[in-house]
Amino acid sequence: GGRMIGGRYRVTAGVMRGPRGSVFRAEAPDGRPVIVKESRAYVGEREDGFDLRMYLRNELRILRALAGVPGVPEALDHFRHGEDEYLVMTDAGATDLNRHVAEAGVFTGADLAALASRILEVLDAVHARGVVVRDLSPKNIVLGEDGGCTLVDFGTSGLEDLQMPGWSRGFSVPDQRTGRPSTPADDYFSLGATLCYAATGLNPVIVDPDLERGVQRTLQCLARIFPDAGTGTVALLPRLLSLDPAERTSAAAEIRTGGGAAPPRPCAPPVRLTGDLLSAVLEHTVREVAGYAERLMGGPDDARRAAPPITNVYSGSAGVGMELLQHPEARATGADLARWTAENLPPANLPPALYFGLTGTAIFLTAARLTAAPDLPAPDPVRPAGDDKADQAHGLAGIGTGHLVLASLDPSGDHLATAAECARRLLAGEVTAPDALPEELTALEPSGAGLDVDTAYAHGDAGVADFLLAHHLATGDAETGEAARERFTALSKAAEGLVGELLSPTGRPMGASWCQGMSGVATAFLRAGLAFDDHTYMDLAARTVRACALVAPRAWVTSQCCGLAGIGDALIDVAQATGDDTYWRHAEDMAELMLIRAGGPHDRPIFPGNDLDVQAFTWGTGTAGVLSFLRRLHTRSGPRLWSVPLAQG
Repeated sequence: GGRMIGGRYRVTAGVMRGPRGSVFRAEAPDGRPVIVKESRAYVGEREDGFDLRMYLRNELRILRALAGVPGVPEALDHFRHGEDEYLVMTDAGATDLNRHVAEAGVFTGADLAALASRILEVLDAVHARGVVVRDLSPKNIVLGEDGGCTLVDFGTSGLEDLQMPGWSRGFSVPDQRTGRPSTPADDYFSLGATLCYAATGLNPVIVDPDLERGVQRTLQCLARIFPDAGTGTVALLPRLLSLDPAERTSAAAEIRTGGGAAPPRPCAPPVRLTGDLLSAVLEHTVREVAGYAERLMGGPDDARRAAPPITNVYSGSAGVGMELLQHPEARATGADLARWTAENLPPANLPPALYFGLTGTAIFLTAARLTAAPDLPAPDPVRPAGDDKADQAHGLAGIGTGHLVLASLDPSGDHLATAAECARRLLAGEVTAPDALPEELTALEPSGAGLDVDTAYAHGDAGVADFLLAHHLATGDAETGEAARERFTALSKAAEGLVGELLSPTGRPMGASWCQGMSGVATAFLRAGLAFDDHTYMDLAARTVRACALVAPRAWVTSQCCGLAGIGDALIDVAQATGDDTYWRHAEDMAELMLIRAGGPHDRPIFPGNDLDVQAFTWGTGTAGVLSFLRRLHTRSGPRLWSVPLAQG
């Protein structure tokens, strides 16, 4: 069985599929494993007449020039099938550096030094044959079980007077995109960016169109993680990432000799959050989010008919609009967005969820009607669907929480009855099992990382316990109070272990996130501590957010859901509940970390979405959620959106 390519290579797995062509693992006629790379005809055609097949032919030319170099695949075959072309080469293995860091964690100390030496050894041999790689990055370095490194993907590489156009943002030296002839020193920059990823787990900052500013920000991130790296491989990274080829070349020479002759170059000037800077960032960010709302409302009608607009909290208009209502200068835009949302609610059956469905949208429309848009009709009542999950993000805990919020906004409705129905079904176990996590997420969730989706707030036990307790506090219902107490007792045991893991060498920054990690859990413990007058929960909340703050410099996104804004809001919750200024200072640290992960001048930041390369504006993974955190930090007041205020505890 298995598809045959070229009549002789039996496909065993797909490595990557895309419109430009696919990459397959296959078995050669003699049984050995090979990689088959496909290049589609007429894809990526350029004005000068060539298409992607030229990159494949260039890779073949380079691999032939590098024949016999250890750490470079061997070209075995090249053929056409119809108009498409295929290149067959030896299989170096399945684990690239990108995946290795995601699964096994960052490289430190001697391991990082050994990795640097091994990659440079292959680079030196490649350069000795006259080849410049031009696309060295973690996804193009395959790690062997013996510790060896194999470089792959030579499609844009240069040899003699021919190099193909192309560059990788953040990993290629900024002026590579001008198309000037490349030199070995360009690969040293890519080596520096790759080692920076290996040492931190952070991708380069690439959201800014000014690539040199992106390099500066990447170095600022490095300095926050290694504030006193005076020796070793980490100390060489600022010089490898220098824009001066001579400085990069001398840093590479020090990797070869293991020396540290030249004094380390300071990473980059730190950013310090002053009151004036925070005010400027807040004003700018309100304008950015309001501008996004205007563009959303100004979109063409036919586009809305073709694809229903997203009106939910997480990735739609409700999340953006609710935040705008909190800012007097943007309230009118928030009100307009509420009217637009009411008009454009898709007629299809939307789920009742808090973050991904109608409950969150109802909170936004109700808040808008009561504060800024009295002409809006009351939203239709939202009821649980019957096949709901238990959690906050999609399920009964979120629907119930949302209805407690709605009851506080508008006591005239029957919102408390809906919240009671959610609580009853949770206690009776009338819930649908959660979906299995997609494989790409479970790979990023190794054991021992301080990460447990089943405990975390958005998808796990903490969010359920928090709702049950909030319901008890709002209604006096004894049964939900008792159930909440039992769940918090179990939750505290799980959290003790997870906080320990988070602070261990295997701890991951995702373990500090609101959605899958511990920052949301901390806020739930605050409610329990206040409600039960139990200092052990308050202490656990404080220890949890301190652990989150310690790993935050390695958090790769700025967002509420998975990143710094969610961690920052948890720190603010603890600061408000305890009156301890330490947690406000930690929250200011989160804002500084956001500014060095962003593009633009520090007082006019461009906050990247979770895909890192473009700005996003939504509440869950974009600028509106960042703005929620910045507003609370600036005013030192206000509850989290979408949750029952802790003061009610």
